[in-house]
Amino acid sequence: MATESQISCPSCGGTIDVIPGQSKYDCPWCGNAVDLFKAQTPAAAAGAPSDVQRIVPFKISENDLHALVMHMVIQPDYAPDDILSAGNVESKELLYLPFWQLTGSSDINWTASFGYDRQEPYTDYVTETRNGRTYSRPVTRYRTVTDWRPASGKARADFTVRVYAGEAQPPPVTGLLENGLLAQQAAAYAPAYVAGYSIEPFAKSPEEVQGRVAELVDPFEASAMMSHAQGDRQRDWQRSSKRTFQDPVRCLMPLARAVFSYKDRNYVICADGVSFASVLTDQPLPVDKSRGSRVQWGFAPLWASLLSGIAAGFATDMEYAHPILLAGPALALVFGLLRRSSILGFSRRFRKASLAQKRLDEYMQLGNLSYEEAERLKTEAVLPSKPLLARTGPDPLTLTLLSLTFSAVTAFGFFAMMFL
Repeated sequence: MATESQISCPSCGGTIDVIPGQSKYDCPWCGNAVDLFKAQTPAAAAGAPSDVQRIVPFKISENDLHALVMHMVIQPDYAPDDILSAGNVESKELLYLPFWQLTGSSDINWTASFGYDRQEPYTDYVTETRNGRTYSRPVTRYRTVTDWRPASGKARADFTVRVYAGEAQPPPVTGLLENGLLAQQAAAYAPAYVAGYSIEPFAKSPEEVQGRVAELVDPFEASAMMSHAQGDRQRDWQRSSKRTFQDPVRCLMPLARAVFSYKDRNYVICADGVSFASVLTDQPLPVDKSRGSRVQWGFAPLWASLLSGIAAGFATDMEYAHPILLAGPALALVFGLLRRSSILGFSRRFRKASLAQKRLDEYMQLGNLSYEEAERLKTEAVLPSKPLLARTGPDPLTLTLLSLTFSAVTAFGFFAMMFL
């Protein structure tokens, strides 16, 4: 008997394992070609409600989700260098969520105040002194004055919104699909679309989601009202509306979710199942705080040189600045910026090489790696050598010497100015 991850061959009755997103199969038992879009009742669609009418189909696979997670965790500047070796994608899930799709229109009555700017002349008085006497001279100037006029009118807003109709997902996740996939057209539902995917059941009626519907319709009404704006400025917008809805439609929406673990902590990453245009995490991704500290310590010579300049300024009673006085701080700033770029750049290249090596290992195990891609990954997987400025081991000695050097350059500039 076929399960929800299998279909039954219409020719011989044998079971065929379903791959999410794949609609055409060859039966391993009789060789019959099976097209899920032509099959009448594929067993893999058993979890879908019978009255679903629309669906936004998945356009990504689990491999795409895996690649997204890998790229996300290595992208931050301060991501740990061992994020891939010590971390792992624990689970991946492609899940259809239940939504109500509501189409309708709003008839809007609005009021507002429109402001029209004009230039108004006025007389100002300028004080002048001639021959030891003070005079006031009138001068004509102009100021902007806004004339406000009341206005009212009617507007119409047509809208289509989709509202989450389940109970298992938190608002940030459902908002990801409600807003991020609003422009995606829903296709007519077919059981083949959900073959191999998990489906969350409907749990709320259209009446139970009316509050969220009102929140999503509100921007449509505001946009329609604001399109009637006139003048140079507007204020005091008010509106009332009468909404008319068509029959609510059951719709399924695609959610991609993965769990990434790193050092005994799990990070949940959710994305839309169409283009990954909308992505969120349940908490900030891991960062290497020690790298941030090493970057900050690279600016210690800058602060030392600035303090040296302040002390030398008081000692020499210097009352004006000269470009030579900035030599020490400028050199220290350049060093700090170059060191920061070197540290972050090396770490970035290291993580990219680690990702290439991980992908190479995974693909080699699967045996589906082309020769060209394997050669490219082999080149990318070569770990970079650490540049001189990124070698922070001798920092106590190096930063101390540089701080003294830049401070001396700054102090020398102040004292040299005394003899120029």
